[in-house]
Parts: sequence; structure tokens; C-alpha cells
Amino acid sequence: MVTSTPSTSDVPMISKTSIWRTGHGSGSVFIDMTGRKESKIEFLHLVAQQYPSRVGVLTQQVGTLKFAEINFAPDDDALSECLANGISFADKSTILPCRALDTHMQVVRLRLSNLPFLNEKDLMKGLEKSLRKYGDILDVGILLEPTTGTYMCTGYAVLNVTSKTETFEPLTHLIPWDEQRECGFYAVWNQMPVYCRYCHEEGHVVANCPKLQSHNVPPEVMPNDVCTPDEVSEELMEDLMEPDAQNNMSEPLDTTVPVDVPAPTLNIETASKHSVKRQKKDRRPTPYVLPATRSKSTLLKAQIPTPEQDESVDNTSSITDTAHLDSSSSVKSNNTNKQSKFIRYLRSLNFDIMTFQETHVSDNILSLINTQFQAQHSLWSRHCGIVSFSPFFVFSTNLTPENDRTILTKVTHPHNAFAPFYVLVIYAPATSGQHRSQFFDQLFDLLHSPTLDINLDRLVITGDFNYSYQRPHLSSQTSLQWVSFLDDHFYNALQKDDLHELPTFRRNDNILSTIDYIFVSQSWCSKVTESNIHKLDASWSDHSLLSITCCIGSSPSGPGLWRGNPLLARNPAYQQYLRQHLEDILPKLPSEWSAAKSWDHIKRQVKKITRTFAVDYTNWRTKTIRKLQSNRNRFLRSKPPLAIRLHQLPIFDQQIASLQQELTDILALKANVRWQEAGETSIKYLKSMYRKRTVEQHITTLRSDDNEDPVEGIDQLLPITQQFYQSLYDADPVDDLQLDSYLQAIFGLPQVISDHCDILMAPITIDEIIQETARVKNKISSPGEDGLGYAFLYQLFRYPPLQELVLKSSQLTNAAGDTIPDQPMSNWVYAELLYRGKWSRT
Repeated sequence: MVTSTPSTSDVPMISKTSIWRTGHGSGSVFIDMTGRKESKIEFLHLVAQQYPSRVGVLTQQVGTLKFAEINFAPDDDALSECLANGISFADKSTILPCRALDTHMQVVRLRLSNLPFLNEKDLMKGLEKSLRKYGDILDVGILLEPTTGTYMCTGYAVLNVTSKTETFEPLTHLIPWDEQRECGFYAVWNQMPVYCRYCHEEGHVVANCPKLQSHNVPPEVMPNDVCTPDEVSEELMEDLMEPDAQNNMSEPLDTTVPVDVPAPTLNIETASKHSVKRQKKDRRPTPYVLPATRSKSTLLKAQIPTPEQDESVDNTSSITDTAHLDSSSSVKSNNTNKQSKFIRYLRSLNFDIMTFQETHVSDNILSLINTQFQAQHSLWSRHCGIVSFSPFFVFSTNLTPENDRTILTKVTHPHNAFAPFYVLVIYAPATSGQHRSQFFDQLFDLLHSPTLDINLDRLVITGDFNYSYQRPHLSSQTSLQWVSFLDDHFYNALQKDDLHELPTFRRNDNILSTIDYIFVSQSWCSKVTESNIHKLDASWSDHSLLSITCCIGSSPSGPGLWRGNPLLARNPAYQQYLRQHLEDILPKLPSEWSAAKSWDHIKRQVKKITRTFAVDYTNWRTKTIRKLQSNRNRFLRSKPPLAIRLHQLPIFDQQIASLQQELTDILALKANVRWQEAGETSIKYLKSMYRKRTVEQHITTLRSDDNEDPVEGIDQLLPITQQFYQSLYDADPVDDLQLDSYLQAIFGLPQVISDHCDILMAPITIDEIIQETARVKNKISSPGEDGLGYAFLYQLFRYPPLQELVLKSSQLTNAAGDTIPDQPMSNWVYAELLYRGKWSRT
């Protein structure tokens, strides 16, 4: 809706609907109800009272856009009346509808600039005359600066460029004003041809501009040689980012919501300080061409300090992982394999909270996205998202539901291990500096609203600001009121390691920029212990990950049960490491031990060996990735020549991508599916089991029996727990009568015939063991108490010095561990009780 009359308590607000889509039938109009508080029944009553002759009403919601389609008979005079007068509401506001499109129409939305200085009447007359030859004009108007109502030579138009009765000229970037080309204005639209921002001719970009080359002006000094995210419309950016996704939307929506913004309160001295500062230190990147994909990422990580504990229990864990991730590339991609790998890698970074921008997450894929992220808590809007990977970080509802470009939530701990804090996720408009300034002014007022009770001293702001501090004329890019607010009360967390001026976005090898930020309140400066910028695989994202680590609380849980990573068994270095240690272990086995006892001892030693190797290898991989990222950042900070950068950057990126892919494979194992039996792969089952384990880790009260009152203190909880598990694992006596009854019951069952005795009694060979293990070593495996799956057993079975011991341990043994001699089948007792691979004769 475009506000044509200021909204005050005395003057009614008239809003115009701008939804350009086909209707459910002829004679339909659309009413934009986004932001209205009326219920469906209340709205239907209003329509019935004002237009009783209507045929019907259909209400719809697409994302955050709510609208209604009202249908009239095509010859009904009420149709024209509704288009002229709209729907009136109890608050004296009026919404004017727009007519539904015919199915043959092709609608193009134009953003106009460089319009002449004329009064509104002459402007509208000239625009209609200039645009008439390009299509039927559905809507046209000029744009005013919202605070002062100043005309700044910009406007908009909506055209239908196809007609059954008329042929229109193709749209051009330069449109003559009143058929005078030298006095023309400029138009941009979705999927428009390439054009030059220097001479405004189509067919080339600034780098290849003949006029620019004839003037001998280096491209590096031209500030506006191509469209940047600050200058290109958001709709155009979305088309360039995801053409496939846009093509799937047969009925695109277009709506502009009115916003009343107060005047900024920044004083002239503050504005001058920023302006002069940016002009003195102009570090703009080399100009570049707008790419076809775009994805931003920023992470924030915090750690919980814990008191010193036993070395076997690691209770240090990350606490606040806030990541703002523009998911327009891989997360929204139709390539599900690439998307899942990208999400797995993000999870492998072990951040607790991750935030997203430009999500475009709809209700029908919301559950799928949460499942892929294995989210404990999440909040999503059309443009933003925030996900918690830990049960210890609980989100409140979105405190700014009316603005789909922000999410503000209060983060708490279920057991109050830390004081609550707030996370604000931002995705600023990319359409223009004017819209961005309006957005940040509105956000500033919201944060200082008396109805929003938040603690600004415990606020983290993360997201895509869509402006850069390294460009001159900061006041034209954003709100100086907002910039002053950040300077006075917040700290750019990337300054911790002098990373705040490094580029966070890479459009191509020539164009780098910094538009992603993490700000923490000034009181949290001392809590930030580390900051970093992580380069992502180019096939995943063209933005880097920004991360910080903070210390804000304590963790009550340990790392959980250890399970061997089966991917290690494929590592040649691990295989050699394992053989070297087995050569030392085997000669030291006591000769009096049974085969089963020796085998159990070897598996315990293999577990220790594997854990040691895994820790060392994980540390090596983490340090290597960090070192590569650091070297890459230092290389970029040195501003090397283009030729050297083109040669060196792919080397860094290939090494980083290889290690990141390895982390995604590891994370696939942590999805629990690989650790379950074949019948336990249901997503619902896995989520239920995970929630159950999480709850059981944090039992706050217990009672010894139903008649006792619950107790909370740790000194009272421990005796009750010990008593419960002692009774659970104590051996119960066997009732001889019940055993006799069981043996009699199975006496008449079919028995193995004597012809099969030789086959059953034949000794197991090592080749059979290896063959059967090889079949399942890459499949779903549930490690036992030792945590070693079939992948590790396969390596042990193939080691020649161990094969004799493996064969002995596979034979039938009695309770003393001695091998049972071969006996005729006729002497067997009918009950054979199987326990952990050993057969005990009853």
C-alpha cells in the first residue's frame, strides 16, 4: 500500500493496494489487509455492509502478506464504486483496491529515476504520455521523502506489456520524456538487459564503456559503475539470486507498506564526524558486476566458563551462537544435495544460535528446514530467521512481529544458568538509501518504545545492514540517528581481532565489500573473547561467516557417551596408527586369559587408541582451518595485485573447502540415523528420543517413592539415584519352576534334523567373518558398550596377528570361558541362551 494521506489522529489515512496478480474470476478486486487487526468475520461484515451486491469474498495469506479478493458481477455498478471508494474501516482509514489482472497480462514493475522538476500534475501527465507506448499503465506515481514529503526525482510505474489488441514497444533503460531523448529518465525492472551506469546505454557495463575508455578514466575511480546492493531493487536482487524460484511463482505479489518515520535527532557535529571520517579513509573495493547468486553469513559464538573438573568430563560448551545467514544461495537452492551439505557444515561449527536473513521460508517448508538444522527452537519471518541448536537457549516469541525484516527475541536458560539476553536480527532494505534510512529510524524508535521492555545492555545486533562504513557519504546510505546510536551504545565485535574492515561479501574476484556486522552492547565488550571471519565454499555462499565467542554463563552437562567415528576407519593414517599400537599390545596379553577376556581387553585398548587419534586429528583439522582462514584474511588485508590474488585465492579456497566437506560428512553421523537400528530411522522417533535424552540430563527433582515429597538438592538427589540404579541392575533369582515350565513348553517344537548337523557344527572361518563384516561395515551400525562399530571391527578382523584370537572368541564357551567341545546334536539341551555373542549351555 502507498500512503497518499499522512496518518494522524484527525486526518483519515487512505492507502492504495498494489497487488498485481490474476483473480479467481472476472470482476474481482484485491484489498491488501496486511497489518490490519480486524478478524476475518469483522472484515466480511464490513464488505457486506458497504457492498451488499458482491458475489463473494476470498481471503488469502502468502507469507506475511494478507489480502482479500472481492468479486462482483462484471456489469455491477458496485465494482466501479469499490474501485473508486474502497473499503472504510472503524478507525477512519480507507483502503483502495486494485483490479485483478486478466490471465493474458504480463505485468512489469518499474523504478524510475532522474525525473524532471515539475509540479505533480505535469509530472503525472508527462509520465503517462512517456510510458503509454510501452504498455497499459496500471499504476504510476512519484515517490516522496517520508519525513519531509520532498520530491527527489524518483517514481514508480506498473505496466501491462502484453495486449490482445495493441502492440507495444520494448522497454528501454533510457525513456524519453515527452519524446525528447536528451531529456529522458531512467527505468529499472526485473530481468532487464545489461546497461551501463556511466553512459546509460544498454548492451555493456562500465568496464567496457566506450565513452569511459575514450575519456581515459580508470574504472577503479568510478563509484557507481554498476548496480550495488544499495542501489538495486530488492525484487531485482531476488530474481538475480534465484531465477528458478522466481519462475515457479506464476502470480508474483507486489505491495508497499506505509511507514510513518519521525525526523532524525542526530546533531550536525555527529553527522559531520562520520562524513569526514569516511572521506578521509576511502577503502571502497574495486567495482564489480552484479552476480546471479548471493548469500550472506554471520555467526556469533559464546562459551560458558565452568569450574575445574575431572579431565574425563568436558563441561565447556558454546553458549550463544548467533549467525546471520542470507540463505538465498544454498539454503534456498533447488539442489538438495548442496543445500544439505551446506546446512551440515553450519551445524558442524557447533554454534548454539544461528540467525538468517533473506530466508523466504514458507510454511510448507518450515518443518523441513527445522529438521535439517535439527533445531531445538526457531523463529522465522519472510526475511529473517533464528535457530537454537541447544536446549539450553530458549527463545521468546518474536517481539517485533509487525516488521518482517527484523526478529527480536529474549534468550533464556531453562535452569537460569545465565541472565537473559536479547538477540536482534536485521535484514535492511537493499532498494535505496532512503528506504534503508526509513527502516533504521523506525527500528531506533521501536527499541526505545516504552511498550518494549528490553535491556539494551544485554543486546546483540546481528545481520545484513546493507551499508558499508568504508564508503563515503554515509548519510546517503543509512540513518545517521541509527549510526550514532550504535557508536554510543554498541561495539563492533569484529574489532576484537582487527577484522572489522575485511570484506564479508565477495561478488567476484574484483569486487569485495563489508555489509555484514555483529554489534554487542558496550557492557559486553569484555565478554567477547574471540572473533573470526570464515571463508565458505564458493558453491555454498558468496558471503563469509562472521563469528565471535563470548563468556556469559555455565554449562551443567558433559559431552555424553563416546562413539567411534567410522570415518576414521577409512583414514590410512589411522589404520597405520592402529597397527603400530596393536603390535605393542598383543605380546603383553597374559597367557592365562581366555580368548573372550583377551578380546575384550583389546577392544578397550582400541577405544583408547581411537579416542587419542580422534582428539589429535580433530585439533589438527580445527587449527588447520583456522590457520587457512587467518592466512587468507591476512593475504586479503595486504591488498595484493589482481594477478597474484587470482592465483593465490583459489589455493586457499580449495584447501578450506576440502576440510569443510569432511566436517559435513562427520555431521551426517551425528544426525543419529547412523547410530540406530534399521527400523529406528523415523524422524519423529529420533526427535522424540533426543528430547527424552535431553530432559533426562536435567532432572531437577526426585522422590524415593510415591508417598515421599520431591527433593531438589544434589546431596538428596544422589542417594535416590544410586538406590534406583542399584535395584535396577541387581540380578534377580531364577525360579526353577518357571524354567521347567518353559522347557516343557518348547519340548514339542520342530528340531534340526541330523542331515544339517554337520553344517551347523562346522567351525567358523576367518574368511566368513571378514566377508560378513565387509557387507555391513558401511551400513547402519549401533556400537555397543565399547563404542566401536563394524567399521572398526572390520579393520581388526583383517589384521593377521589378531585372526587366531578372533576365531577362538567366536567359538561356543561355557561360563568359565572354556571352549565347549564338539558333541552330537542328540546330546544338546533344547534351551540355548544367547548373551553378548557367548553361548551358555543350560
